[in-house]
Amino acid sequence: MVKPYFCIQASSSIMNPHYELPTDRIIKMYPHEEEKGTKIVKPCKLSLRKYGLILLFNDNRIIFFTECNDTTIQKVNTIFEPLRYFIIYKSFVNYNVDSWPQEEDASLINEVPEVDTVLFNLSQIVKKQIEDKGHKGYYYDMEPCVLKLKRQDIEDFLVTLNYNLVLAICYYLMGCENPKYFLIENYKCVEAIKNHFGNNKSMQQKLESYGFNMSDYRKLYRYANDERKPLSIGRHAPKKNAQLLYIDVKHLLEEPKSRQVFEDSERICRSMIDMFILYLKGC
Repeated sequence: MVKPYFCIQASSSIMNPHYELPTDRIIKMYPHEEEKGTKIVKPCKLSLRKYGLILLFNDNRIIFFTECNDTTIQKVNTIFEPLRYFIIYKSFVNYNVDSWPQEEDASLINEVPEVDTVLFNLSQIVKKQIEDKGHKGYYYDMEPCVLKLKRQDIEDFLVTLNYNLVLAICYYLMGCENPKYFLIENYKCVEAIKNHFGNNKSMQQKLESYGFNMSDYRKLYRYANDERKPLSIGRHAPKKNAQLLYIDVKHLLEEPKSRQVFEDSERICRSMIDMFILYLKGC
């Protein structure tokens, strides 16, 4: 017999250059307000029987159901935060609000379908070209899209649960939460992965078969640490007479140079995390 144990709720997407919540979606901020628009996830449940856990997805909420005994609750408490971070990481949906299950959740668990894949309804940021009087330019538009989170993805993550992996995801998400410091947090993300292997050479050897690209890794290192052509959001003060390159953290997705640094850093971080998961799975 499982009972609702805890609930997490999304208020937005994480800061990223790819996806946002559906454009017609209105998240209520106060109890009397009405939520409108496309449901982020249609009601469904995904069972993780090895952990005595069932995840009930309902729009922008995830309710954790578990067997109410000390052994199971202790097991759930161990994986709860890493699992939350992983779901946020994979879905781009920021489940950053803690809440208690509602009365109707207890009955809903028996009514919704069991799934192997959870579908997240989002809006994708798409770059489009425009031409006017012979001049070409571009703009960004929003299109509906669906992201998938498979049961196998979650099980692989939990089986390979590793301290440095959780750290890497946490640092990445902290960069999303605090865009002013995204580059520092992104660097710490890949540094956590490197520290698992001990040094760059060992990391390259272990991750090469999973697609590791040393030039990408060095690019992020330069962004964060270059003292001769430093970025304004880098880890170090500039050398004497070095020109500081300004990154507009208030308009990361609008100012071209700032967006390029943000996109590069985000892409490198996510690829490193994904490769690290594959490596741990293969060990």
